[in-house]
Formats: sequence, structure tokens, C-alpha cells
Amino acid sequence: MKKLSVAAALAVVSPVAMSADMVLNPILVTATRTAETADETLAPVTVINREEIEQSSAGNVTDLLRLQPGVDMSQNGGTGSSVNFYLRGTESDHILVLVDGVRASSATTGAFTWQNLPLSQIERIEIVRGPRATLYGSDAVGGVIQIFTREPEGATARVGGGTYDTYRAEAGFGGGEGGWSYGINAAYEETEGFSSSNPDGFDYDPDDDGYENRSVSVRFGAPLGEQTRVQLRALHSDGESEYDRGTINTLNQTLDSRLATTLTPNWDSTLQLGYATEQLETESSDSSTIQTRRQSAEWQNDVFLTDDDVMTLGLSARRDVGKNEDDGAGTTVFNEAIKNYAAFAHYTGRSGPMKVELGLRHDRHSEFGSHTTGQLAWSRRFARDWRFVASAGTAFKAPTLNQLFHPGFGGFFAGNPDLKPEKSQSAELSLRWRTGSQSASANAFYNRVEDLIAYSGPMSSAVNVDEARIPGLELIYKAAWRQWNVAANATFQRPRNEATDEPLIRRADTKGALVIGRRWLGQLNTRGELEYVGEREDRSASLDAYTLVNLATQWDMGAGFTLEGRIENVADRDYTLVDGYNTPERTVYLGIRYQ
Repeated sequence: MKKLSVAAALAVVSPVAMSADMVLNPILVTATRTAETADETLAPVTVINREEIEQSSAGNVTDLLRLQPGVDMSQNGGTGSSVNFYLRGTESDHILVLVDGVRASSATTGAFTWQNLPLSQIERIEIVRGPRATLYGSDAVGGVIQIFTREPEGATARVGGGTYDTYRAEAGFGGGEGGWSYGINAAYEETEGFSSSNPDGFDYDPDDDGYENRSVSVRFGAPLGEQTRVQLRALHSDGESEYDRGTINTLNQTLDSRLATTLTPNWDSTLQLGYATEQLETESSDSSTIQTRRQSAEWQNDVFLTDDDVMTLGLSARRDVGKNEDDGAGTTVFNEAIKNYAAFAHYTGRSGPMKVELGLRHDRHSEFGSHTTGQLAWSRRFARDWRFVASAGTAFKAPTLNQLFHPGFGGFFAGNPDLKPEKSQSAELSLRWRTGSQSASANAFYNRVEDLIAYSGPMSSAVNVDEARIPGLELIYKAAWRQWNVAANATFQRPRNEATDEPLIRRADTKGALVIGRRWLGQLNTRGELEYVGEREDRSASLDAYTLVNLATQWDMGAGFTLEGRIENVADRDYTLVDGYNTPERTVYLGIRYQ
């Protein structure tokens, strides 16, 4: 294992023309917290780089994530409405979401506000499927999704519009030399939308539900001598969503500041200070303001024992604060805080055709006490192009501030300070093949989650009651040759409540996607997307299977200008993601981009 700096990793995945090797074998940092290629990591991973984002002409992050293996999604209406992702059949809050390495999910609900994350502010996305609690602690039961904010080079701009009176505009500028780097990117989006709910929903109102968002991201890096570097990254996103009972104003901010230094030729040390805040202000007959703040500190040390062995040691501390105010009554529902401290160790080593990963972490939580997680992975290469991987691990999900402290509504749906964390045990077997411009893998996984938190009993209070078992199989194929790119995947899973054998809601047993792209005559890019999602159960209804087709194209006009277009739901299919809520009809988007 050659030593590879994170700075080098970020440079490799910058938005330039990608070779076949870079498409099939990108560099990532989320799986082990150190830079390595996708081919070397033992975890099942997916990387969505800026070039793919631009070639899709997608309008939001859901358009890309829903096509990935192991990912289910639900949305309560159109753009700006609540979005949930489910990774490998686990719950929506079993995904650890990082923005530039900073935990970004709400401390009160445990969910991340995907609908308020502008795609225009994303440089790349790394998805790690399977538990990663030994490296990151709570939440990484189903996996980790890390968002890296934009890194504009030179001047960039984009304007466009489409169906539902949708308009988007963005502009950015960045650069650097001699170890210095800087960048800023600002974006604005608005849409009149459509009626999010239908007569089967709650508080149905047939008016259009629009959305407006303003966002900005900045980055700065500078050398402090020959062996030390400081880096700052920040994201600000301010959105206003209409729904049938009123509006929700959502403010999200993250700040990543880190100091990285090389103490010896074989010892890299990084100190990271993170800050994340979310504010949800609901204006309706039940007006409220919910504010959460998260302060974190992590000290990571990567010791390269040999060219093939690396030990990662770290300490982390986190403080979450949540405040819920009833604006109508002028009272504070609750104002609470929790703390978490942890130490972790992770070893990666290789000997000939074999590779092993070992991880151990101990967390100390201010409410439920201590919890220890572990992970083991082993792989062996054979017949030159093949690799077999076996892994097992444990993970946990700490109760949220709502689940611990919310007094409920007249006593109903109250929190419980005696809750235990949700715990999981998982195992996985993978067979991977890669040769030249093609790669394929089959990943068989099993995850059992205990002490799931549910609202039960006479007053529907938060208690540890449920257990779930989730066996599954992922099949993935990718190819990049000449002017063609192909990505196909299929997921077969069975997410079930272990006590009742009932399906877990809004997660399909079968889903798949096919994406085919081609570059013509060096100037025209085309892309077709096919998505199939099988039948699912919702709280009060069964949801039919559906198939969607999307098309996108970009024409290089020269002088840095690109004309782009996208048609979603080409066949204008009716489909349902959540019972009682509508989904978009056929939509068209046209725009022009400058780089």
C-alpha cells in the first residue's frame, strides 16, 4: 500500500476528462479514512464525481442517489419536500451523512435534510455500503454517504430553467498555486412546483407547493511550512418549502477546519474541528422553531508501518444541542444536550495476494453509557483479475434528542431517557472482477438490527421493541471503453420486522438501474437512465412497482460554453413514492454552462 495523500486524492478526482481507469477505480477516503483506490478498499463503494454530475444534468441529489446499488428513497412531494434514503434496507437514520467530514444530520430527528442540499454545491459523493461504526461511531449502520463541496477551477457559471416554472443559476471562481487554494460557489434555485399531496393524503390542498433555495460554499487552503497545511471548508444552504399547511424555512450550515501535518516520513497527523447547525422554522397553525448545533473535534494519526501496512489511531469528541420552541404558545418544548467521546484504531495490511482490515472503537455517551464496536475484513486475489472478500462488523445508532427528551403531545409520542442504542451485527461475502475497462461484483450481505426504537404502548412512547433482519444481494457491472460508459446494478433484499415478518415500509425487495452514456464526435454527450423499483409497503397501502426513463445531453459549443438538457420520466408514468403524495410528471430542463 503506497502512501497517498488526501490532497493527491482530491486532485485526481477534480472535474477533468476521466480515463477508463479513473472511472472504474477512483480514489476515495471515506471507507478507511485514508486515501485509497476503489479497487483496493475491501468495502463496497460508489463514487459520483463532478463529471458524472454534469453529464447527468440532474437537478438535485436525489436524481443521482436513487440510481445507486442498495439505495431506496421516498419523497413527500416535489422539489423541497421531505426526502429519505434507505441504504441496504436499514432505516433512513441508519446512514451516517458527512459533509466535508463533518456530521451533518439533525441532532433532534437524526435525519439529514437531503431536500436542502443543492447539487450545484457538490464536487463528489462517496457511498460506502455496510457498517462503518469502528471508524465513525453512531449512525453508520447501513453505511456512510459523504458529500464533498465544490472545488471550482477558474470561472464557472450555469443558468437554466424548465417545467413547473423552475429556474436555476450558479456562479463560482477558484484556483491556487504553490500549495495555496481557494474557491467560492454561489447558487440560487426556485420552482413553483405542483401539489405535493393528493386526496389520499393528510390535510390535502390542491394548490402548488413551491421551493426556493439560496446557497454558497467556500474553501481555503494554505501551507504552513513544508510539512503542515491548514484547510477551511464551509457550506451554507437556506431553503423555503411550501406544503399544504404552511411553509418550512430550513437553514443548514457546516464548517470543516483542519490542520494536517507530517510529523515523520511515516506519520501523518490531522486535527479537525467541525461545526454543523440546522434550523427548521415552521410557519403554520402549529408554528415552531427547532434549532440544533453540533460541535466536534477529531484527532487522527496515520502511521505507515511499511509500504503495505497502515495503522490509523484517533480520538473524537462531540457535543449536540437541540432546542424546540412552540412559537404559537411562546414556550420551550425542550432544550437539551448530549456528549460523546470515543477512541478508535484501524489497521490495514497486505501480504501477497491477501489483505486484511481490523477495526475497534469505544464510545462513551452521556446518556446511555459505553458501547464498543468492531470490524474485520479479509480478501484474497486469485486468477489475476478476481478478488474474494469476507467481512463482519457491528454498529450502533444512538437515540436522538427527540427520542430521549421530547415531552410529546399531551403525553403521546414522548421521548424516553432510558433508551438503549439500536445495535446491529452484519456479515458480507463479495466476489469482484476487474479487467481493463470492465468491472463487476456480487455482494451478498446480512444485517440484523436489535433494539430498534419505536413509539409503542398506551401513550405511544419511545421504547426499544423491534428487531429487523435484512438479507440481500447486490449485482454491479461497469464498463468504460472508447466513447462509451455503462453502469448497471440490481439489488435483491428482504427487509423484514423479525417479530412479525412484515416488510419494512418504503423499501423494495427488488430494484435496479441502468445508465448508458456516449460521447459523439468529441462535442456531444448523451446519457440514458433506466430505473426499476419493485412493490413496496407503506403505512396504510401497498405501492406498485414502477419503471422510469430519463435522458440527458450536453453539447460543447466551444469557448468554454456547454448547452445542456434533461428529460425526466420520459414516458410520463404515474408512480408513488409515499402514499398520499404526488410525484412529478414528465419534466424538461434546458440550460447553458460555462467552465
